[in-house]
This record gives sequence, structure tokens and C-alpha cells, in this order.
Amino acid sequence: PKEFKEANRGKCFHSFYDYGDTLLASKMGYVEFLDKKLKHITQDIEANVAVGNMVWIDHVPGNPTQREIVDALTAVKGVDPKEILAIGGGSTIDLAKGVSNFYELFKGKDITIEAVTELLRNGSYKVEHPVIDLIAVPSAAGTGSEVTQFATIWDVNKQAKFSIDTPQNYPKK
Repeated sequence: PKEFKEANRGKCFHSFYDYGDTLLASKMGYVEFLDKKLKHITQDIEANVAVGNMVWIDHVPGNPTQREIVDALTAVKGVDPKEILAIGGGSTIDLAKGVSNFYELFKGKDITIEAVTELLRNGSYKVEHPVIDLIAVPSAAGTGSEVTQFATIWDVNKQAKFSIDTPQNYPKK
């Protein structure tokens, strides 16, 4: 990794690279080494959360259920988010897709497990409606959630598995 960094400093890449040390492709496409800057990201997020500019959901269980969708939608209710940055595995990205898709549908309404379940069952979320832009950064190989239109939500009562299936689920970045 160190040799790779030295040999490729300043070169253009079109992918995300992680070599244990911090190596990211910037939005300009140039390899940057953000070791010092990354130490401040958590502080920046916490400061923005403190003043109400962001919501940080820092724990997503494996196989999210309607309960996690309700909790996340309730958490972002007062922020009116324009983007969601989902960093994690398939469960994190699936939950982010649920929030992205369902946020506008629950504006001004009660957010309950029963209401989320009904939406998942009847598929009414598939009707064209505004969604929150989603940026997905996978941290684990496996589901491919970052490149599909599908999200899996597990039934809180363990009686079903739901798929949020809509082209609106494709991450924007």
C-alpha cells in the first residue's frame, strides 16, 4: 500500500480504494491522502448534528426491519434532508433506501410500524414521487446494494421479508 501511494500520488482514478490506510478518490478524481483531515470528520459531523444540520444514525443492525425505518424516519423528520450518505454494508444501504423512498410519503403523517408495513405490502411507494438523493459507499463486499434498485427489509414479526423495488432506489453517487 505505501508503495502504491507513492507511485500513484496525483493520478486519476474512477473507483474507491481502501488499503487500510486512508486512500480515497476525491470528487475531482485525484488520489488524495486525507489521514490528517479524516480525524476531524467525526468532529464535523457531531458539530452539525448538535446544531440540527444533520442526523447521524451510527448504528444499523443487520437485516433492518420496519422498526429501524420508523426510527430513522422519525430521526430525520425535522431536518428535511436533501441527501443521505450511507457508509456501510448492505443493511446500512438498504435502510438508507427505505428512508430515501419513504420520507416524502410520511411527511405530515404518523410514522408507525403498521403504516410502513402497509406501504411495503401494497407497493404504493413505487408511484413516482420525490426521493432523497442517496450516496452509497459500501464498506463490505456482498449484497451489491450500492448498485441495485432493491432494498431488503425484514419483518419485525419474522413473518415476511419485504423488497423495496423501484428504480428510484439507485444511488445517485
